[in-house]
Amino acid sequence: MNALFLLFIVGVLQGSHSQTVYVSQISAVTTTEGSSVTLQCNYTLSEGEMAIKGWLKWYRHFLNGPEVSDKNPDFKGRVERTSQSDFFNKRSANIVLHRVEPTDTGMYICNVAFSLEKSAYGNGTFLNVTGSHSQTVYVSQISAVTTTEGSSVTLQCNYTLSEGEMASTGWFKWTS
Repeated sequence: MNALFLLFIVGVLQGSHSQTVYVSQISAVTTTEGSSVTLQCNYTLSEGEMAIKGWLKWYRHFLNGPEVSDKNPDFKGRVERTSQSDFFNKRSANIVLHRVEPTDTGMYICNVAFSLEKSAYGNGTFLNVTGSHSQTVYVSQISAVTTTEGSSVTLQCNYTLSEGEMASTGWFKWTS
């Protein structure tokens, strides 16, 4: 009976020191082809304690998608990660992408983890890389749609480019 009580107390004490990780990212960044861009990611811990062991990862397009690192041939030699010192002391999980290309346009998601139980993702940063002659994208949508429960509905979204050119790459994201 004493051993069971001791296990219960240890479990309660471990649970009372658990931390929650909160990750924040800027929603969108625009830069020009050939430049370097910083994708910002910051985190906080619920108890405000200093972490002594942790890691960061960035993904492209979707959670657990292609990792943004020098191991990925698409980013080889172009990714600079925040220093370990800044990761722990400034709670920064930024990366810098060098020599960006229009094909780098897309959603980038930051993941900060201290253990399997203490991990969190940001909402993502949409990186828009414009060419040497930038285009402006104009988006139009209907402001409201009425439908009945259980029926199908089509939500329309149209766009045009300022220079009337065809887009060779692009991304879209719907949010509620």
